[in-house]
Amino acid sequence: MNKRRNRRTLRKRVRNALNFSAFLPVAFLSALVIGLLLIITHGVAGFQVEAVGTIIQNDINSGNALKILGLQHISELDPKAPVTEQWLDEVSLNKVFREYFSFTRNERVVFITITVQDKIVYSNEEPVNRDMIGIYRSVISEKPLFDMAGLPIGSIKVQINPIFSSIVMGGLLAAVAIFGLCALLVSKILGLLLAIPIINPIRQLEIKMKAVSDGDIETAIHTEVVLKRPLREMESLADSTNTIIRKLHDYGAVLENQNKLLEEQKETVENQKDILESQNAELEMQNEELINSKNKIQQQQGQLIQSEKMASVGMLTAAITHEINTPMGAINSNAQLEDMVLESIAGNRIIQEDEELSSLFARLKEVNDINLIACDRIIEIIKSLKSFSRLDQAEFQEANINDGIKSVLVLTRNLLKNRITVHEDYAELPMVKCFPGQLNQVIMNIVVNASQAIEGEGDLYIRTYQSENNVYIAIKDTGIGIRQEDISKLFDPGYTTKGVGVGLGLGLYLSYNIMQGHKGDITVNSEVGKGAEFILRIPMVNDRT
Repeated sequence: MNKRRNRRTLRKRVRNALNFSAFLPVAFLSALVIGLLLIITHGVAGFQVEAVGTIIQNDINSGNALKILGLQHISELDPKAPVTEQWLDEVSLNKVFREYFSFTRNERVVFITITVQDKIVYSNEEPVNRDMIGIYRSVISEKPLFDMAGLPIGSIKVQINPIFSSIVMGGLLAAVAIFGLCALLVSKILGLLLAIPIINPIRQLEIKMKAVSDGDIETAIHTEVVLKRPLREMESLADSTNTIIRKLHDYGAVLENQNKLLEEQKETVENQKDILESQNAELEMQNEELINSKNKIQQQQGQLIQSEKMASVGMLTAAITHEINTPMGAINSNAQLEDMVLESIAGNRIIQEDEELSSLFARLKEVNDINLIACDRIIEIIKSLKSFSRLDQAEFQEANINDGIKSVLVLTRNLLKNRITVHEDYAELPMVKCFPGQLNQVIMNIVVNASQAIEGEGDLYIRTYQSENNVYIAIKDTGIGIRQEDISKLFDPGYTTKGVGVGLGLGLYLSYNIMQGHKGDITVNSEVGKGAEFILRIPMVNDRT
């Protein structure tokens, strides 16, 4: 493979460095001169308009201008009269500037506007491009005019002509540019001359080293690098190169002996490598068998835990509901009876006339209403427990999906209340053949995970809908979300993002297996910081064949 030629040479670098080092002061000096010229011309322009304004003001206020122009009052000024133009040409210093700047003979130095009693009696101002005015926009002088009695009669405004200033400034800038170009040309020539004593010795050394690299080591031993009229640094580099070449010969014999030893060691290592590869292949097979066994044990353990948990929940729920129902019925009946009695005697005249007795009966009524509400709440929880824990039925049965979701929300109310707002949107769904208890467990797992993913306050959206031959349950939270690289691992056994002791990583794994058993699936949509959405798909026609 041919190596690409490097076009970057030391000669170019040195010359460019010298040219750049010469360019910087020239550019800086040119910029400094331009800045000073702008400041000076701006100051001169300001002084000029101030001087012209003062001269015209003094001539008019003293009456000298009236004598020169032959007028009784300045308001009689004829702007087209030759004597007016001659007088203003003299006081505005146009003649002086035209003598020094011959290339501006056709341009006025300043614009003059004379206003008497709010009426412009003279103005030679011409329309110009506003962009051309630039820094001279503020170079304006305004002076008041007075009559012989000292009363104000008008004003005079003097403004520098931006075209005149631009022409003068352009000439100065052209001179600076010519000076800068000449300085750069001289610096480039000097840079070429100064680079010769630096480049030539290095070039000689390069030629010698290339000649050495093209020959064998024996030839290199007898080849000395000799430079013509070198600099001290170049001479030192040449001596060092000759020393390196001599040492290469000494190292050659040592390297040859070491190479033989390495060849022998390499052969030994190759033999050991073959043995290790054989042992490694056997270990990999054993490791793969162990991993498969571990996965099977975890799956069986998770299924066993889930089965035992569901069986325990079913038995415990049946026992609790049986034990609670009887006393709960008695309490509820007594509370309803008490409510009927209180309502029947509420209108008794004796009770109404006795303020203390009336207050006591009102308090009893309030307490009994609380008892009735509590009874209804307990009955609702018992019904939800019964609906949630139907796990002992070995065959599919028709169930109302919406009722199952509601029973889960009742059981998780304490987990969600005062922190998470639940938004429910249920469609009218047909009865679906399924294991109700198992589906309730899947919904429970997702709701609990959502509550743990929401830090502080948040929202939980639960929606059911029907599409084609499937029923869908969408559960969306506003929690911390799930990274894209973690979504594919959510349903792996033992995978969890919770802290130690919070979860075993089996909830979503078992939920996935339950949905597979129903010939459905679970899909996850999530973005970090924006929550997650789990969508359960349950086939409406499912005979588990």
